[in-house]
Amino acid sequence: MTWRKATEADCPLLGALNHQLIADENHRSTMGIPALVERMRGFLSATYKAILFEEEDQVVAYALYHPFEKSDLYLRQFFVVRGQRRQGHGRKAVRLLFDEVFSPDSRLVVTALSHNKRALTFWSEVGFDEYCVSFERLPRKG
Repeated sequence: MTWRKATEADCPLLGALNHQLIADENHRSTMGIPALVERMRGFLSATYKAILFEEEDQVVAYALYHPFEKSDLYLRQFFVVRGQRRQGHGRKAVRLLFDEVFSPDSRLVVTALSHNKRALTFWSEVGFDEYCVSFERLPRKG
């Protein structure tokens, strides 16, 4: 597996993959691909960085992250492409992030939706410890 930093030219791909991520994790976002592409452009033009992971010149996963404190990084999105799952690509990609992309002195924070049991299991299995639980109250409708 190889990795490379994503550029603005990769935003259409990243937006499409983000759309799949939203669907797969049963997120309540209703953003379509065009809006996600533009949001990705905004992320990359600000403080975010995206990494594309490839096997045989085919993208198999991506990560989107940004620094949020002096030595802390927030991994906002991590996604393994449909059809490429259950083959170890996610674990390899996380290992590359730890070994080659992020400083070993960095604290890395990732969030997962509480109902996304596969994500919760994955992050635990690749070395993350549960740190906090967030709660929300949605606005009343009507």
